[in-house]
Amino acid sequence: ENIQEIDERTLQQSHATKQFLADNHLTDTELLSLSWQKVEIIFANLEEDYYNKRLKLLCYCHFLLKDK
Repeated sequence: ENIQEIDERTLQQSHATKQFLADNHLTDTELLSLSWQKVEIIFANLEEDYYNKRLKLLCYCHFLLKDK
């Protein structure tokens, strides 16, 4: 991958994350303060594309690190 492709993916991930937060009426802080069970419910009804899956995995990483 070249720099331009990486930048495009970063922009698309940012857009997907902002859309996810808006659709669920959450801020980034509110999302990260939810329990992993609530996040699992939110993601269960979501189309699983590359960016949503990546966001879900990032949330799970956050929960694992938060519990340490």
